[in-house]
Amino acid sequence: MKTLAITTLFALFCLIGFAQAPQSFEYQAVVRDAGGNVLAAQSVGIQITLKQGSISGADVYQETFSPTTNPFGLVSLKIGTGTTVDDFSAIDWANDSYFMEVAIDAAGGTSYSILGTSQLLSVPYALHARTVGENNACDLFSFFYRDFDGDGFGDSTTVVFSCVAPNGYVTDKYDCNDQNAAANPSATEVCDGLDNNCDGQIDEGFSPVIQYADGDGDGFGDINAPPESYCVLLPGYSLNNGDCEDNNIAINPNATEICNDGIDNDCDGGTDDTPPCCSTNGDCPSGQTCIGGMCQ
Repeated sequence: MKTLAITTLFALFCLIGFAQAPQSFEYQAVVRDAGGNVLAAQSVGIQITLKQGSISGADVYQETFSPTTNPFGLVSLKIGTGTTVDDFSAIDWANDSYFMEVAIDAAGGTSYSILGTSQLLSVPYALHARTVGENNACDLFSFFYRDFDGDGFGDSTTVVFSCVAPNGYVTDKYDCNDQNAAANPSATEVCDGLDNNCDGQIDEGFSPVIQYADGDGDGFGDINAPPESYCVLLPGYSLNNGDCEDNNIAINPNATEICNDGIDNDCDGGTDDTPPCCSTNGDCPSGQTCIGGMCQ
């Protein structure tokens, strides 16, 4: 199980939460194995360490939890309420930046393996906002969304709660493909098989072109290929499906029938029939003469 704990992946997202005594903030994680499969209904051991100043900074708070994941692999923790000998309320959030180290024992014990450390960009600092004398500290903060591709539209699944937008975060959360700057709600739809303008449709506004796979590139699609519809004629496709042998470029409706090869070269359904071919003995129908292998 140690190897599993080391390779376990976390999908993280944070929610703001308050408690009068003690103070806390909520942390949720979906626990997955190295193959991306959720660890459902499984007891796990989790150790949370808060570090001051940097990833390698001094430990200012450490606690442990022994949750059981739900049927979807989700665990929900209240940071500040775990098993600890430290004082969460003593952390001076205004004094410095803080980082959270997450470690796990997938077997549910205490042999923790560190998964990673990330900066707390926003959530705990709402606790510090109480010092300004406001009744509702959340009024000082907004939701911001990670804009991976820098197009001004964020990914709705990666969110922080902060009084100012951290670097690389925006207020708009409606980017349908945040790895492609050309795809966002303000983009113009183009014919490329993608939802460029994030309206849930692909290549809308373009007339469909019915086409067939052309395996041998002779300009005639496979007679057995199902029709496919795209907004442009794609490479390797043809507008017709008359090719009776789509792995041989010399066989298609435009080819010339070759006598006595036993092949339907021109895909008309007949063999050695157009023009009429002499028999292997040079015979032709009555009134015709075999000239150059063809009956004339």
